[in-house]
Amino acid sequence: MPPDIGFAMPLRMPDRMLREAIMYAERGWRVHPLRPGRKDPATLRGCLDATTDRDRLTRYWTARPSANIGIATGPDSGLWVLDVDGPKGRASLAELEAAFGSLPTTYAVRTGRDDGGSQMYWRFPVLPDGVRLANSQNRIGPHLDVRAAGGYVVAPPSIHPSGRPYAVEVAVDNVAIDVPLRVAVVQDGAPEKVITTKAIRTTVTM
Repeated sequence: MPPDIGFAMPLRMPDRMLREAIMYAERGWRVHPLRPGRKDPATLRGCLDATTDRDRLTRYWTARPSANIGIATGPDSGLWVLDVDGPKGRASLAELEAAFGSLPTTYAVRTGRDDGGSQMYWRFPVLPDGVRLANSQNRIGPHLDVRAAGGYVVAPPSIHPSGRPYAVEVAVDNVAIDVPLRVAVVQDGAPEKVITTKAIRTTVTM
């Protein structure tokens, strides 16, 4: 019988992927597998296959033990994510904070980008009928992307195409809700408009 070495042995990466996927699901975030070391989905329907069902997740990662983890964003997960791409993204974010106010602390992830990137998780806002929070690239500022309904993000401890792992940068129990930032929203029959997330909780004028 091996001696008691006084600490738990680290999980193998495939075991850890499944464990982390289930942990996200327990937070109410819908999860789906991505191809190992990549960002593209490992299933035919992508984020439409995302689930919080533990048995389905176990089947996913039993079939693909090294699959990366995707978290579907949008109202079903109660989540939207601001993707900040490297130094230029951080500069754009600083300009937005100067204009609209400092951001509260929220759950954040460090991506595996060579120049450093981060993803900030926010609680999905209450929206008026006919209005949706849109996915966008560079819409609210250069090198700032929004992942919302119909989108997804890569979650830790997934491996970035650079070979570096995604990692939790700021760990908090709950994601923040009041975000003094402008984001792109779309109202049925009207063009996209950029407004503040606080404003869309009460009214939207197009």
